[in-house]
Amino acid sequence: MDDGGMTSYEDERTAFFSELFLAYSGRLRRKAYSVLKDHHRAEDAVQITFAAMFRNSDKVDLDINSKRTQRYLYTTLLNTTYNIIRENKKYQYANANQSEDDGFLGADTDDRIFEQVSYGELLNEIRALPPSYSQVMILYYVHQYTFKEIGELLEISEPLARQRLHRAKAKLQKRLSRY
Repeated sequence: MDDGGMTSYEDERTAFFSELFLAYSGRLRRKAYSVLKDHHRAEDAVQITFAAMFRNSDKVDLDINSKRTQRYLYTTLLNTTYNIIRENKKYQYANANQSEDDGFLGADTDDRIFEQVSYGELLNEIRALPPSYSQVMILYYVHQYTFKEIGELLEISEPLARQRLHRAKAKLQKRLSRY
């Protein structure tokens, strides 16, 4: 059959997205920056928006000045910026929890123990804990899972995962006090 029709459609589509990017990328970037207050994240939001536009090009008119196209771009951009903010909050929350945790066994204890105990000895002491405690400790500190993820993996509740980690740290601290 005739491949000329397919090529002209692809050429038209490519030209449309090139023009669309040139026409709206600056405005979208400014809008994203006004929400995110970070140039890098704003650029990411714009790229994600255009990628979504490309994937869903059948939902918009192939007309740069179309209101439908403009609405799609701005709605997608705002949703993307809100998703980025939401994801950033998760990381901020995780970092806040980590600083509250004050290290592995506590700031003073960490320094003292790590000076006296080798990594291998520490690992052996963790393995000597009951499996329910050592699993949570390894998942949290080594693999850096959240309590929610640990709960899902071990099929326990999030508060129980927190409690097990707290108890594991207390038991480990007692075991390491002999060093």
